[in-house]
Amino acid sequence: MIRGMKMVKKIAIFAVIIVLIVLVIVLWPRTKTVTVTAAPSTITTTVTKTISQTVANTTIVPSSPSQTVTTTVTVTATAEPVSAPCAYRGALTGIWSGKMPNGIPMNGTLALTIDNNGSVKGTFDGSFSGTITGNVDLVGNIAAVGTTTSGTLHIASSWSARLVINGNSMSAQGTWNSGDAGGTCSGTGTIAK
Repeated sequence: MIRGMKMVKKIAIFAVIIVLIVLVIVLWPRTKTVTVTAAPSTITTTVTKTISQTVANTTIVPSSPSQTVTTTVTVTATAEPVSAPCAYRGALTGIWSGKMPNGIPMNGTLALTIDNNGSVKGTFDGSFSGTITGNVDLVGNIAAVGTTTSGTLHIASSWSARLVINGNSMSAQGTWNSGDAGGTCSGTGTIAK
């Protein structure tokens, strides 16, 4: 009989433990996810709040403060393109000089124009003559390519310079190179209004 009582006691304790586990599982706070979608758009943002969230005149309130409600809010954004003229638009004239690979000096003049979009166009003359095309960036760095044509010979050169604005004037200092030949270039000019 004592043995039977011990067995009943063990079964009762086991049953109580099972009931407690089931209660913990059932009553334990859970995270619920609710997705609310507004009109279709091009930008989607996910917002997580722990108290409440209002979307499209509908309020979603969690049943407990520890619940997390996730709502997806759809937003459409459009922007008008903003274009401002290039700060370096204007004209420059200057000089270039350097040496051939065999040490023979070269030099000449150059003339450049910069339009509202930052496009650089111009010419260089002297020991060699040709055209220059490129761009200037927002901080005044010119990157351009020069082309010289002599009969059937086409020679490419790269030109780079830094523009500095002082009032309505600007100046440039830079370098050029073509293969093993290279040198410096500089110029001054005015800002177009």
